[in-house]
Amino acid sequence: MANTYKYGIHEGLTREELFFLIFIDETGKELAGC
Repeated sequence: MANTYKYGIHEGLTREELFFLIFIDETGKELAGC
């Protein structure tokens, strides 16, 4: 069974998808602070 992850409302994510969502979320937070 493959490892899947949950992030917010997103479920069944791969490692790559999880990384991408966290990257986008954190980048948005940083840019909003400018």
